[in-house]
Amino acid sequence: MTASDLQSTPRLRPSETAAAPSRTAWLLAAVLVGVLLVAMIGVAPGTAVADDDDDSPPPPPVGYYGTIEDGAGNIPVDGTTLIAVGYDDEGTAIDEDSITIDNGQYGGPDAFDGKLLIQRSAHEVRFYTDDRSGDPIETTTDTDAASVELDIVAEGNVFDGTPGNGGGGGGGGGGGGDAELTDIASVSKPRQLEQAMLRQRR
Repeated sequence: MTASDLQSTPRLRPSETAAAPSRTAWLLAAVLVGVLLVAMIGVAPGTAVADDDDDSPPPPPVGYYGTIEDGAGNIPVDGTTLIAVGYDDEGTAIDEDSITIDNGQYGGPDAFDGKLLIQRSAHEVRFYTDDRSGDPIETTTDTDAASVELDIVAEGNVFDGTPGNGGGGGGGGGGGGDAELTDIASVSKPRQLEQAMLRQRR
């Protein structure tokens, strides 16, 4: 290259040399901003949906247990079914559970004992024996605790013929007569009661 060629070659001014990288940087920045905006628009709705779906689990149900008898001190026949029904504040049944009564007791306080389990969202719990056709024998609004000891006393003499441990005793007698009366009082089935009475007459 000759000296005349060098002299004819245009030279970039310092300001023009610095301007070229500046334009490139602006272009890159604009592209990055665009990508970030697209990512934010695409992710934000999904995040909102995920938050809506991430509901906390419901609290554990209330566990009911206790004793059951009527106003006369009689207990249900062993094997009788006790039903608990939970109702919301509008009177609609939202939950139900059942348990078998044994010797005037349903469920128990220990962790492995059975219980009547009803959702804590219930406003009221009603208790029935065998079915829900009649009036409840007990009602409670105690639905906040994890475990509730509820001793049910049904109004009237609804469990007639099956005295509990606290029921009244029979008339006095001599010798083995008291034992026979005790046996009769503890019999729950009509056929067994009849047989025991026949033995006493002999």
